[in-house]
Amino acid sequence: MSDETMTLEQRINQRMKDAMRAKDGPTKDLMRMIKSEVTKQITSKQHKGQEGDELWLMVIEAYVKSSQK
Repeated sequence: MSDETMTLEQRINQRMKDAMRAKDGPTKDLMRMIKSEVTKQITSKQHKGQEGDELWLMVIEAYVKSSQK
């Protein structure tokens, strides 16, 4: 499956697997953090039903914003 046909979730999962195989701790940790935050969003009471790439992008954008402070 090429990157163009993969969902953002699939790309992040693949990137995390690649990082684990390469023993790239920082990348692996970042991918896990993103996955964890998406899970928190989905299970939270304020979840507005966003799914798919929209939700993943929202989480990544929030992380980028917070890391720039």
